[in-house]
Amino acid sequence: MPKKIASILILLISTLYAHSQKIKEADSTYILSYADKFVVKLNVDTQTDTYSLTNIQDGSQLRIAPNNNYRLFLSLDTSFWA
Repeated sequence: MPKKIASILILLISTLYAHSQKIKEADSTYILSYADKFVVKLNVDTQTDTYSLTNIQDGSQLRIAPNNNYRLFLSLDTSFWA
């Protein structure tokens, strides 16, 4: 039994002083930023069509404006391969 304890102590003491690799500080150069590779575009378009009718006999005008059309465009452009 004392030989087992002695061998375990020798094993533990020898592993305390073993250095396999040095610990390096974190290098920030491996972090890549893709902020310049993406372009997000948001376009809002309001198209208003107005129609007018003119009476030639008395010169009166009738203007018709339908409801506004709202268009929303969202686009994502990437430039990875360019």
